[in-house]
Amino acid sequence: MTKDTNISDREREQRDYEDTDLTLDSSDLAPALPPRETSLVPYDPLQLYLLEIKRYHLLTREEEKELSIKAREENDEKAAYTLITSNLRLVVKIAMDFHRYWTKNLLDLIQEGNLGLLQAVKKFDPYRGIKFSYYASFWIKAYILKFI
Repeated sequence: MTKDTNISDREREQRDYEDTDLTLDSSDLAPALPPRETSLVPYDPLQLYLLEIKRYHLLTREEEKELSIKAREENDEKAAYTLITSNLRLVVKIAMDFHRYWTKNLLDLIQEGNLGLLQAVKKFDPYRGIKFSYYASFWIKAYILKFI
């Protein structure tokens, strides 16, 4: 009997996933990288990631505040996405600092730092008067240290 209930729960979850709209506008996507034909492997994963994050511009303090207010009060996912993507370079910088002292894989450190950045977007209070990047750096470091 519990098996039948689990199946119906699974079917219900499947329907919920199918009903969600996962389409992206072309404006949401970064332009494709030009092909590099000089080697068998066009890019190593770290180079590719660094090229990708260079496409996102850095935000001014006013833009950070405006986007963080939208993300917090209106649950605006585009504002949160913009905050996250424009601070990915900060994650790489902090991860490289940790990579110098600990011999962990740099991509793993970046991945953990990205999780810290996501947490910072959730917890940031724009009315405290500090820059988002300053606040996020503590969450990024905390997640990297927890990983190490």
